[in-house]
Amino acid sequence: MAKQNTISIIKRKLDSISMLNLDPEEICAYINYRIDKLLEENRELSYYDLRYHLCELGPWKRRIDPFSLEIVLHSKLFQYISAYKLKTINDIEFIIGASMSDSLIDEEIKLHAIIIDAIKNLTKHPQVLKFVNELLVSNCEARNFKVIDSSINFQEKSIECMISTESIFKKNVLIRYHNNGDWIYPESSEIWSLHTKASQINCIPILLAPRIFGSCFQLFKNIGMYGRSNYYIFLPNNFKTSMIVINNNAINLSKYIFSRYETIMKRMEYNIFNELDDLLVKIIPNSAPIFIANYNRKRKTIDSFASDILLNEGRSIKNRLSLLNQLLGAKILKGKNIRELIKKWGIFSIDLNR
Repeated sequence: MAKQNTISIIKRKLDSISMLNLDPEEICAYINYRIDKLLEENRELSYYDLRYHLCELGPWKRRIDPFSLEIVLHSKLFQYISAYKLKTINDIEFIIGASMSDSLIDEEIKLHAIIIDAIKNLTKHPQVLKFVNELLVSNCEARNFKVIDSSINFQEKSIECMISTESIFKKNVLIRYHNNGDWIYPESSEIWSLHTKASQINCIPILLAPRIFGSCFQLFKNIGMYGRSNYYIFLPNNFKTSMIVINNNAINLSKYIFSRYETIMKRMEYNIFNELDDLLVKIIPNSAPIFIANYNRKRKTIDSFASDILLNEGRSIKNRLSLLNQLLGAKILKGKNIRELIKKWGIFSIDLNR
């Protein structure tokens, strides 16, 4: 009864404040409650399942961003109050009830890991990436932009297109679309690898991806870059009937989906790059001089930071917080809201691990 009352109080608070404005104990209690509910219908959950249900579904104020979720799950406080075990298979984390037998659950999560890898591999399926590449090229050509070059990187699940815009912006534009369900944060390599390449060939970079965290857009303004989110990954036309055979059992992959998605045929007649049109036709012509000037003022600092990001492959919570604070310290990432958010992540991490 006491636990139910606590959750009821937290829910009422979340009607008026966001998740990160709760006390650390309340955040852990609420995340624990949400996971309890999910485990009523599942024997185990992957990190991707948790991210989908806790970060992307439900009322906005009852969601938590993926980085905060990662901090919570690995905190001493959460592990103290929860009755779960964390297991890692194929670099994928799973959460299971503490009462579950390891021998019974190990085979199940091994199977689940294979299914997750199979779904992730479909995001770089040739049918998908070739379709998005063709759509990107045709979209630019329809707006009378000359396509200088386009390419597909199947390993990185990305499409790249350079278009001639020198007559408008005094620079060409390098567009990169990532068909990747992972969230992109200010310290993410997806931003800095594109920025570095665009800087080397004197282009304006545009990043398109399913999920770009809000604070990135303030960063883009300061480093001469643009970006837009489309909120879903693309999968092959036959995804709903896609099967994988494991141990002589045929498994329907769509039953294990952990992200919002669209099949490419469903979007054939809908231009997914409408917002790209808005960028190319309206926004960049008016803002590019300011964005480029912002970048040029701190060019050495920004380029040096980009090199550090690309050389530093560590993705631990401590490492990510360090990189974010470096962005703030160098004033590459500015703004009261993001400064407070990064400070809150740091305090949050400390509080959860006391």
